[in-house]
Amino acid sequence: MGDSITAWWDLKTYFPGSYYLDKGVPGNTTAQMLARFDVDVIAHQPKVVVILGGTNSIGYVSNEQVEQELQAMYTAAQQAGIRVVACTITPRRPSASDARGDLTPQILVVNEWIKQYAAANGIVVADYYLALAGPDGLLPKNLTTDFVHLTPAAYEKITPVADREIAAVLASGN
Repeated sequence: MGDSITAWWDLKTYFPGSYYLDKGVPGNTTAQMLARFDVDVIAHQPKVVVILGGTNSIGYVSNEQVEQELQAMYTAAQQAGIRVVACTITPRRPSASDARGDLTPQILVVNEWIKQYAAANGIVVADYYLALAGPDGLLPKNLTTDFVHLTPAAYEKITPVADREIAAVLASGN
């Protein structure tokens, strides 16, 4: 469940032999993800949902709103008996075409909230930010096609993170 980062992740290539349903919609905000969550996730009753959201919301709405919308998805999944893998928001690069400027400080705040909320609520975290960020905290140029979207090399870095956390959730039986 996510936005373009999820939508453009070629699941058949990166997770061969797995039956994963991609519910990424390019451009979606966390509010839009939440609005379609029941139809796109709950109705399918998966064992696990991997939720990556916030990229299109950060800087347009408050961090608190992003956190509330993520929390609502985590809670809805858990109440439906679906185990959750919460993903940290991926790093990005500042872009002259994006008036929001450098969003790294806001991303770090929301990512810290994701980790704390997950730890307090029995949710596993896939830390994509950690897997992708360069020493400056930004998405390295070789890992992005623009300033936010990922290259195949970036997906190669986060695939093992997702794989590990999905396996951990399934193995735990929680």
